[in-house]
Amino acid sequence: MAELPPLSAASHLLPAQAVNFPSAPDGHYRKPQATSTSTNAVIEVNGISHSLPSLLSVVGFLLQRYLICGLRRCQWDGEVKGFRAGGAVDNLARWLTKDWLTTDHEDQMLELSASDLGISDGSTSCVQSTYFVHALAQAYEDPATYRAASRFAWLRRPGIAFATKQRLRLGTIVNEDENHWTALTIDCEAKLVGYGNGFLTKAPASLRRHLDWWLYEHPGPNSSGSTYLWRSRMIHAHVESSTSHWRTGLIRRDFLFRLLQPPPWQRNVATCFYGSFSVIGARRVLELEEDEDGLELEGLH
Repeated sequence: MAELPPLSAASHLLPAQAVNFPSAPDGHYRKPQATSTSTNAVIEVNGISHSLPSLLSVVGFLLQRYLICGLRRCQWDGEVKGFRAGGAVDNLARWLTKDWLTTDHEDQMLELSASDLGISDGSTSCVQSTYFVHALAQAYEDPATYRAASRFAWLRRPGIAFATKQRLRLGTIVNEDENHWTALTIDCEAKLVGYGNGFLTKAPASLRRHLDWWLYEHPGPNSSGSTYLWRSRMIHAHVESSTSHWRTGLIRRDFLFRLLQPPPWQRNVATCFYGSFSVIGARRVLELEEDEDGLELEGLH
């Protein structure tokens, strides 16, 4: 399969210092002196101040152009390589449209999140695939099988890790009613379950029932059961409009990333995240022959 051209090949679209953001060599840029919660933060590049949203918008545009160049050189038959969540290669084109994202797309984002966060077997955080909540529903319907069957071993592992404090946080993305993506997080230390869909609505009763049961199945050594509080999370409500619902899966992934490891400054998801993920995903697919990373992303069977 053809390789992507080097990023510098598209440098005529932007000043060189912008192409290198944010992984430029020392001296090419500096972070803000303090973390900002405003999307109006300013980044200084080679002595020139740039507003963060505008700079990220331009970088996102460049990355999308770069991705298009790579997609044109793809062989469009066969399956995606480099991810445990595969799918047909031609499904990559959906990243450049406003079509709804599929489960494969969401799982690819989650797998990249685990990689970006450096999550491994020894990490206190874990990222689960979208299959996680489906497996919870199956386990809830047949507790005896869940406790003994080998097919549920992967689902028991994070529960046991929570009980022994080897894991402290879990994040995943949930599909609701086949037309909406929501974020789900578990904080073992704070005994909190976070649920976010951008509208501050409560989690579906079935999801609460299944997850509460699963958490209760794996109490700590000094507890007869684990009681977790549920909390609704506000997720970038300013981009939740009738024209941006197709972005919800992307926004949920960014929300999980922030909770598991907040970035050094706030990012404007609506203007830059779509393009930046797209090029990362395409490069991974084109450059890797097989998945050798051993990432902690479970439930992809």
